[in-house]
Amino acid sequence: MAVSAVKKKFWKSYPEAIFVTMLILMIIGTINIFSASFIISEMSNQNSFHFLGRHVASMIVGFFAYVVACRVNYKKWENCSWVITFIVIISLVLVCLVGVQVNGARRWIPLVFGFRFQPSELAKIALIMLTASYLSRALDAKKEILLIHKTRREYWVNIICMGIIAALVFKEPDMGTAALICAVPFCMYWVSLTESTLARNQFICICAAIAVIVVYLCVSAPYRLDRVKSWYDPWSSSRNNGYQTTQSIIAIGSGGPLGMGFGEGVSKYAYLPEAHTDFAFAIWCQEEGIPGVLLVFFLYGMLLFYASRIVFRTKDNYGRLLSFGITSLFFIQGTYNMAMVIGMVPVVGVPLPFISYGGTALILNMFNIGILVNIGKSNVRQEKNAQRKSSQVALSQPTHLRRLK
Repeated sequence: MAVSAVKKKFWKSYPEAIFVTMLILMIIGTINIFSASFIISEMSNQNSFHFLGRHVASMIVGFFAYVVACRVNYKKWENCSWVITFIVIISLVLVCLVGVQVNGARRWIPLVFGFRFQPSELAKIALIMLTASYLSRALDAKKEILLIHKTRREYWVNIICMGIIAALVFKEPDMGTAALICAVPFCMYWVSLTESTLARNQFICICAAIAVIVVYLCVSAPYRLDRVKSWYDPWSSSRNNGYQTTQSIIAIGSGGPLGMGFGEGVSKYAYLPEAHTDFAFAIWCQEEGIPGVLLVFFLYGMLLFYASRIVFRTKDNYGRLLSFGITSLFFIQGTYNMAMVIGMVPVVGVPLPFISYGGTALILNMFNIGILVNIGKSNVRQEKNAQRKSSQVALSQPTHLRRLK
């Protein structure tokens, strides 16, 4: 009797793989945040669990956001994109007026019980939704997609909103997040460009213009120029602008191949600034060594792989662009933060998703994963419906035709 071979899969679906990967990263992040913060937490709040408690509270809120994103059809966010963008602009204006200032930057709106909200994190997904909405409608109508349109009104409204949000974030000041806010929509435009000489020439010209603007912004403010100089040679200013980078490199190197062990890292003892936020990955490297680093690399690789599978399997333009924008956001943030802690790129305020401490960032990252899962589940339903219809068509055919097949 012939036995048909059944191909076993480790995951039932890509959404399940993304959800499990997110949970593992969050467990690692929670462990690492406690280890990296209990010293400064005790020193500043007389409570070793201060930051851990806030992180767990944000995680609970994040699960509600994740459930909402999973349950609400992702196509409904297209209708809400303008409302969310308007809320972001109002929130960023409030930051300028009543925002909380920390380390010379005003980025947060105070809430109850000492919690704070960071509108720039919401701005990331708002602009992804707005850009996906415009580009998908243009693609559905088979209109020409260019980086510069002279007469298309919706295009210029989209660009103006992006410019206003980026300018308000830049004023906080937060050049890194402002650049990220513009970079992801730019990638979405790039993958949607019409295949024409005009589009290609526009892309080259705009890339050159962006390079000029970035150079100007870097040299226009002394503190940004000092950061660039310290990035090029951090050891020459290891007690000033290069202090964070050198301490991060020392933390990673001092851990050795196998790390110092959980809670045993010494760099969090007031040596490495922002040890539980932007430089949380450096503490993880110091304590867990190469095995811990490879584990995080593997998990992020899994997250990006399964997210990209959802992108390629999505049929409608809005879902494909929305999932591509979210995947690009995770890729850019994760890659830049890991490169930053080892001194490959200048230091900016870009946290490592699910590993770095940050309530608003954690909640919205979980919300973004929920959207990806929702799109993935929609793909699964569509594929099952297509298979069911194909089976019904095959069964409706005469018996002799089925035998021929």
